[in-house]
Amino acid sequence: MTDTNAVLAEFYRSCALAGSPRCALAPSADSGLSELDAAADIERKVNGLIETLWERPLGVAASRYGPGLLTATEVHLIVRAALSLASRSCSVLTS
Repeated sequence: MTDTNAVLAEFYRSCALAGSPRCALAPSADSGLSELDAAADIERKVNGLIETLWERPLGVAASRYGPGLLTATEVHLIVRAALSLASRSCSVLTS
């Protein structure tokens, strides 16, 4: 779990460094936030989205699979899969 937590923290940091508009989650350049605070802001946004989806899934009108709902569970599964893949890639590179 430590590897995946580190990968997720690096995602937040990298998004903050890229800034808006290169990373849609990043605060605007004129926000005055430090890199650390910007990364924390991104983490809050992601966690807030997941919390909102627990209560109110988001209707998706068109996707590759047709209409449906985006739920917090689906977001967790997508993030978990991405973190697992990234964590395995990192361990292969450091081995």
